Amino acid sequence: MIRLTHASLPPLIFPLLSVTWATKKHPQLISIITKALIAAFSLKLTKPSLFPADTAPALYFLCSGKKMLKRIKVVTSLIAVLMLFGAMQLLSGSLFWSALNNDKEAFALSQISTRNVAAMTDAYMALNQSRTTLNRAMLRLQTSLASQMNGGQLDSLTEKAVNEANKGEQYLAEFNAIPETPGADTEMRDRLQNDFKAYLTGLRGMIASLKAKDLEGMFKQNIEQKQQAMQATYSAWRLKQSELSAHGAEQNQQAFTQMMWMLGMVGVLVIVVILGCWFGLRQLLIQPLQRLLVDIRTIASGDLTQPILVEGRNEMSQLAAGIHEMQHSLVSTVGEVRSGCDAIFTGASEIAAGNNDLSARTEEQAASLEQTAASMEQLTATVKQNADNARQASQLAQTASETALQGGKVVDGVVTTMQEIAGSSKKIADIISVIDGIAFQTNILALNAAVEAARAGEQGRGFAVVAGEVRSLAQRSAQAAKEIKGLIEDSVARVNSGSLQVESAGSTMNNIVGAVTRVTDIMGEIASASDEQSRGIDQVGQAVTEMDRVTQQNASLVEESAAAAAALEQQASALSQAVSVFKISRV
Repeated sequence: MIRLTHASLPPLIFPLLSVTWATKKHPQLISIITKALIAAFSLKLTKPSLFPADTAPALYFLCSGKKMLKRIKVVTSLIAVLMLFGAMQLLSGSLFWSALNNDKEAFALSQISTRNVAAMTDAYMALNQSRTTLNRAMLRLQTSLASQMNGGQLDSLTEKAVNEANKGEQYLAEFNAIPETPGADTEMRDRLQNDFKAYLTGLRGMIASLKAKDLEGMFKQNIEQKQQAMQATYSAWRLKQSELSAHGAEQNQQAFTQMMWMLGMVGVLVIVVILGCWFGLRQLLIQPLQRLLVDIRTIASGDLTQPILVEGRNEMSQLAAGIHEMQHSLVSTVGEVRSGCDAIFTGASEIAAGNNDLSARTEEQAASLEQTAASMEQLTATVKQNADNARQASQLAQTASETALQGGKVVDGVVTTMQEIAGSSKKIADIISVIDGIAFQTNILALNAAVEAARAGEQGRGFAVVAGEVRSLAQRSAQAAKEIKGLIEDSVARVNSGSLQVESAGSTMNNIVGAVTRVTDIMGEIASASDEQSRGIDQVGQAVTEMDRVTQQNASLVEESAAAAAALEQQASALSQAVSVFKISRV
């Protein structure tokens, strides 16, 4: 069991353990000690003669620590704490690593020593077994038992001795393959190997003499001296290995004891760091948060006159500054709300009076709109009657236009017929001209026939008479054709004159149709305009009716507005009473 004594502990551990125990028993001890230090620092400033000269820096550091903490940001302090705990973790880890490394070395020393002792012990025991077997063989050989059975047993003992000697040599090879125990005597190891080899060589000589059944040669090997030399060297070497193992165990125990002391120091250091972190967090976070919580509760109770202390430049100071700004904004807002409540109360009173006047005027306006609506109904009836008359006139004009259009079509047919008659008359005149030409040619032929008949004399007299008749007929035909031609030309002239008159009548009918169409269009436009006027007047009437209805609604809304203004006045009074809960400083 490890005991903590004052001589083995550093001078700082006992005070720290005392402070740790005291803080666990009395949690308020830290604040009491802090206040005492602050008072001591104040006394140092007023009466410096009461304190030694070397106490000023410590008191100044302790008292200025709060101010320093108020300047450090919370994030920076948290990062510093994490880095500190990380460094402590690295320190403890390195200590554990060092302890494990020491344990590893001590265990390796013990393991190597054990392996060396086991290998050499096996080798030495194998040689001793071989010597024992050879001693038995010497006894058998010495009794001179010549039987076959005895000879067979001697051979088996010889073979067994050879095998055991070979095993000893193998164990020696394994011993040489194992590293030397740290701190061992190299000369002793070499002497041990030399004695082992000498012992092994003597045994092999005895085996060779045994195979040759040479007892004198076996006694000449002096194996007893070699075994004693090997035994002495082996015992000394075994004792040295035991000392090395004991020394390794002692080092391991010392390392364990040292590790326990270091763990105790690390534990004390952890407690000191935790106390320091608790003090720092209390000064940095807990106390400012408690003060801010008191300020927030004061503001929540309605007291806006209490000042908010803003110290330092960290996040808590920024939060305090934000709460101070919030308090200032609340003071401004509450003041404005109070002023607004007074203004709302005054405005609500004025709105109520104005709504009463507006209600009376709205009722008068509603009566006027009712009269206007009645007049618009009469005007609507008159305009509808005018629109009906215009619509009937438009229908009559449409009928006249259609009749004139039909007459124009008839005149167009007459004009076409007259033009066809004129064309036929022209064709008849052409035929008469052809007949006149034929009669003229017949007359010439009859004249030529008469001349030829006159030349013929008596023989052509009858032919001359016929030619004369033919000439007479041709002349009458020509005369008749001229008369018919004259009549036809006169008829053609009259037909042309009639065609011109009919065309003139058709043009006049077209003008009449156009005029009637324009009249119809104008009457249609008048009827359409009358309809539009009628619809417009209907819409105006509807609008007036809607205005009347809206005016009635406005009248009711004005009454409701008056009631709402009265309610607003009451609410403004209630709001003023609610705002009066907040206490603000009067400027």
